[in-house]
Amino acid sequence: MILYADSSAIAKLLIDEEGSEEFGALAEEANGIVTVAISRVEVFAALASAHRDGRLDAASYDQAKVEAHNLLATIGILDVDTPLLERVRIGRESSATCL
Repeated sequence: MILYADSSAIAKLLIDEEGSEEFGALAEEANGIVTVAISRVEVFAALASAHRDGRLDAASYDQAKVEAHNLLATIGILDVDTPLLERVRIGRESSATCL
């Protein structure tokens, strides 16, 4: 299966938080992960937020940024356009699983 992940799901692969283990297991089983381009910016914003609020110390923050760069290089980027949105709508109507 190809797994769609928004930025909060991708951040769970980088920050130990609620849902990290579950999403990590899904990601391991997937044949690939895709996201939208804005997720690249939002993942780094999530890491900065985790650093500001103390969930990541300075060394962990620096390491997470490197890991994010490497991880994002392996994730496919979807262009959000009308045909894609229509396929998602149809998929949801036919009970497809979406995260």
